[in-house]
Amino acid sequence: MDCQTEKTGDASQTQHNKSKNDNSKSHTVLAMALTASLTVLVVFIATFILLQLKIQDPIKIELTDWLKMILPIVGGAMVTVFAFLGVDRLKNFDERQDRLEKELRNDLNTLVDNAVSLVQPRLNKTYQEWEQSLQEKLKKYDDQLIIVENSITKYNKVIGSVEKLEEVSDTIGNVAEAQRFIAELFSNASASTSEINQRKRILLALLERVKSGAITGDSNDYHNMSSELARQDYYEFAADVTQIGLNKFPENIDLLSDYAYYSHKAGRKENVIDGINRLEHTNKNIWNWRAFTFYIDVLNDGKANEENKKKALECVESYKKLLPNEERAYMAEYETYKKYGEFQAAEKALEDAEGKLSMTAQCSLALSEIYHMRGDYDKAINSATRAILGQAETQPSSSTGAAFAYRGFSKDARIHRTISEGTSIETQYAEINSAISDYKMAIQLGYSHANIAVRLKILQKLLPVEMQDNASVADLVERIDKLEFTLGLLLQKLTADDGE
Repeated sequence: MDCQTEKTGDASQTQHNKSKNDNSKSHTVLAMALTASLTVLVVFIATFILLQLKIQDPIKIELTDWLKMILPIVGGAMVTVFAFLGVDRLKNFDERQDRLEKELRNDLNTLVDNAVSLVQPRLNKTYQEWEQSLQEKLKKYDDQLIIVENSITKYNKVIGSVEKLEEVSDTIGNVAEAQRFIAELFSNASASTSEINQRKRILLALLERVKSGAITGDSNDYHNMSSELARQDYYEFAADVTQIGLNKFPENIDLLSDYAYYSHKAGRKENVIDGINRLEHTNKNIWNWRAFTFYIDVLNDGKANEENKKKALECVESYKKLLPNEERAYMAEYETYKKYGEFQAAEKALEDAEGKLSMTAQCSLALSEIYHMRGDYDKAINSATRAILGQAETQPSSSTGAAFAYRGFSKDARIHRTISEGTSIETQYAEINSAISDYKMAIQLGYSHANIAVRLKILQKLLPVEMQDNASVADLVERIDKLEFTLGLLLQKLTADDGE
C-alpha cells in the first residue's frame, strides 16, 4: 500500500508540474502577442508624426479621419493576436487532451494491474480447489470403472463358461480327452486377442469340470493335462490340475514334481514349500528325471546362497547315480554352476555329458553355443551335429531347428573367417551350400530368427549366378512338392467328410 500511495503522489506531482509549465508557456505567448501589437501601433504613430514633420505641406487629417485609419489596423492586429492566441490555445488543448488520455490510460493500467495482483491469489486458490475437486471426482470415476471392469470380467467368465459348458460337456468325457482337446485348441500358434480370451474362457469351463469331479482320469491323465497347460504358459491352471491329481494320487512322483514346479512358476510360495518338503521326504530311489530336474530348477531359481548350491549339487550327484544315462543330470549340473558364476565347471559338465553319453541333445546344443562364441567353430559344428543326433527320439529335449541354426551359424562364421584369411571363395562353394542347407532346414523346422534370413542372403550372394539359379529352382520344386502334399491331405479330408 505504501508503494501504491507513493506512485500516486508522484503521478500527481508530475501532473501539477506539467500544468504549471503549460500556464507559463501561455503567459509568454500572450506577452509576445501584446508586445507585437504595441510595436505595430507605435510604428504607425511614429510614421504619422514623421510625415507631419518632414513634409512641408503636412496633410491635414482630423482626429476622426485618423481614427478611421488607425482603428482597422489596430483591430486587424488585435484580431491577428487573438487568432494566434486561439490557435495556440487550441494546440495546447489538443496536447493536454492527448496527455490526459495517456495519463488516464496509464492510471487505468495501473488500477488493472493492482486489481489483478489483489485477485490473483484468490484466483489461484479457487483454481487449486477446483482442480482438487476435479481430481477427486476423476478418482471416484476410476474406482467405479474398475468395479465395472471387474464385474465385466466376472460376467465374461460366467457367460464364457456357460456358453462353452454344453460344448465341453458333449465332447469331453474324461481328463485324457481334456488334454487332447487343449492340445488341439492351441494348435493355431497365431491367434487374435479375442481368440485368446475365448480360449481362456474354455479352459476355465474345462477346469471347473475337473475341479468339480465331473471328469476324472488316472495319474498320467492329470499329469499330461497339467503339462499341456504349462506348455501354453497357463501355470496357474496347471498347478490347479496337479493339486487335484495329488488329492487322488498323493504318492505319484510326476504329479508331486509338477505340483512343486508349476506352483513355483505360478508364484504360489506356500504350495512350493509344501511340494519341496514332500519331495525331500520321498525316497530318491523312486525319483525320475522330472523330479530331479524340477527340484533343482526350483532351488536354482531361489536365492543364490551356499545352502541352495550345496543341496542342488548333492541332488545332481544322486541324479547321475540313479539315472546314469540321463543327460538332463549334466544339464542340471551345468545350470547350477552357471548360476554361481563357475563357468569352467559348467562347461566341463557339458563336455562330460558328450564324453559319457550317446544322446546329448540339450548339452551339445548348449556346448555348441559356447564354442561358437569363443570362435572355436569346428567344435561348435561338431557339438551342433551331436545335438541333431541326440534329437532323434520321440520327445527330444531340445529344439531341432535351433541345432540346425547353430550349426549353420558356425559354418557361416568359419567360411567368412577363411575368406578373410585369403582362402579363395571358389574352394568354399561346398561349405557355403552346406551352411545354406542348414539355415533352410532351421527355417522349415520353425526356428525363425530374423538374422537367419539375412545370413542366408549373404551366403547366396557368394555363389556364382548359375548356382544361385539352381538353388532357386530347387526351392521352387520343394515348395511345389509341399503344396501337392497339402492338397492331397485336403482331398483325403474332404473325401472322408463326404463319406460320413
